Amino acid sequence: MQNFPQLLRQTHDAFTCLSRSRNWRKCFPKVHEFFRNKAGEDRLCFRFLGGHRDLSGNLDFLVFDYLSEITMSLLTAAKTKTPNLGYAPDFVHVALAPFINDIQRKGIRVVSNAGGVNPLSCAEAIQEVIRKAGLNLKVAVVTGDDLMPHVRSSLSEVKMADGSSRQKLPKTLHSMNAYLGALPIKRCLDLGADIVVTGRCVDSAVTLAPLMHTFGWESSEYDLLAAGRDIMGFPVVEVSSDGSFLLSKPPLTGGLVSFGSVAEQLVYEISDPKKYLLPDVSCDFSQWEV
Repeated sequence: MQNFPQLLRQTHDAFTCLSRSRNWRKCFPKVHEFFRNKAGEDRLCFRFLGGHRDLSGNLDFLVFDYLSEITMSLLTAAKTKTPNLGYAPDFVHVALAPFINDIQRKGIRVVSNAGGVNPLSCAEAIQEVIRKAGLNLKVAVVTGDDLMPHVRSSLSEVKMADGSSRQKLPKTLHSMNAYLGALPIKRCLDLGADIVVTGRCVDSAVTLAPLMHTFGWESSEYDLLAAGRDIMGFPVVEVSSDGSFLLSKPPLTGGLVSFGSVAEQLVYEISDPKKYLLPDVSCDFSQWEV
């Protein structure tokens, strides 16, 4: 068992070794499946796809995470040139379109932040795929992350990230987005959406929302929300309704589940381990053991 300070000391060396592996990127894929474990209805299983495209198995959810800070900049540039772009077109044409019949037939629900800076256009493109396939699927869109309509009025001055001063916004500002949480995605699932598309949200939201929807977790159950946050980034995670989870990987696949890969994900971009801030919950990782 390792405590948090030991994680910080050992993770760098562990990840350095991991990065030398030819398949290291498969340890942290961004596309994953949820399927119900046969052992009981109070358990969801997450199978991370990587380059795998087989939808076999008793799947509940497919979740796609497309966005990073630089991605938002690139999508903003694309929308500036072509107003109906600004989302991830490969989500529509590569991830969804070839499998839309299987998704409908098996009742698989899809959640993705592929909407980027134009989730409404992304949803329209998905609806066109559904229409051409002759299917009937409900598509929901989460908006509200785009702050640009408010920039020159209520946000004419903002408190900068360091909290030390108030500065005027730059005149060349092209985009400003808030990181949304899991609750609006959960609401879409509660209302029966088959496919949910969002703009900018925290990475955990696209995974935590299906857990909250399936298990009925409340927004005040902070330990469960914190556990839900840390299921991101591993090949296979079996999550129970009490928030506990088991990490593993499918046989004969790339990637690695080890102390190094788990610890690296735990400390990734968290800054203060006693106060990792998310829209849904503030996490204290200082007492964790691996």
